[in-house]
Amino acid sequence: MARATYYAWRARRQRPASWTPKRGGGRPRRGYVWTANDTKVAEGQVLEWLSEFIMAGDGQAYGYRKLTTWLRREHGLIINKKTVYRLLRSADLLQGQPLRPSGNRPPRVLAANRVVTGPNQLWEMDFKYGYIAGEDRFFLSLHVIDVFDRCILAYHLGSHCTAVQALGALEGAVRARQADWGNHVPVIRTDNGPQFVAQRWADRVVRS
Repeated sequence: MARATYYAWRARRQRPASWTPKRGGGRPRRGYVWTANDTKVAEGQVLEWLSEFIMAGDGQAYGYRKLTTWLRREHGLIINKKTVYRLLRSADLLQGQPLRPSGNRPPRVLAANRVVTGPNQLWEMDFKYGYIAGEDRFFLSLHVIDVFDRCILAYHLGSHCTAVQALGALEGAVRARQADWGNHVPVIRTDNGPQFVAQRWADRVVRS
């Protein structure tokens, strides 16, 4: 038996009954990476680039090491493979972990060029990232916008956004406009960001 194994076992035996493990240790994450031009890029933006590249099909065969090289080449990021691994793992995008069961995976099609003649026909959802200089971190805002009148119907503002929070913003837009759209349900247009390819999003939104 290794000496470290014995001492770890002995330490566990000597802990008081009220002992609880410490959580949240270590250095807090910056939430951004640098480019070769000394520009800060939010990790959420990096994850969005990765998700779009993988969902487009070109990056589905890439592991996190090749994706790291792709980020350096295509976006000029100064980023290591450990950071890419962490981002992919947080969104279940690692090679060998399917985005969703194959039967529910949406087909690879181009977005339809729709003719919009009135409100509540086509809504768009997208992210914008902002930098908080005094706190040296990024925030993001997710907006639900009516393409016809460019009105912001609902939004989410925070340091992060999951599929659940994206759905919350969409549900807020529905509550604001549902009484006005009649029998025609609005079409929702998004990119292939991790929030919009998550299983929970697919369970609530009907794809067309």
